[in-house]
Amino acid sequence: MGEIIAQILLGIWMLTQAACHFFGLDVFLRQSVRDSLSKEERASFQRGMVLPYLILGMTFIGMGIVERKAVLSMPLFLGLYIILCAASLAGVLRNNKKHLGHYMW
Repeated sequence: MGEIIAQILLGIWMLTQAACHFFGLDVFLRQSVRDSLSKEERASFQRGMVLPYLILGMTFIGMGIVERKAVLSMPLFLGLYIILCAASLAGVLRNNKKHLGHYMW
């Protein structure tokens, strides 16, 4: 039960980050990102982060529920989890490379 709560809380955390990026709040941005990007570039950077974080949040919450219900076999569950998370993380890395010039945040 604890791991399901952890997944749901992680999903809520990702949805919170998506909402903050959507509304242009810079609470989750590092100081180096704030300093290196102009206001317009920072807004574009944050718009690019909304969808990946939104998908990650929904994935974590949805997969936590699916794991709790045990409706998928373990290999299918893990494969689906990896594919869904990898696609979202690729979006985050692509956005970082586009605006910051490097992949890691």
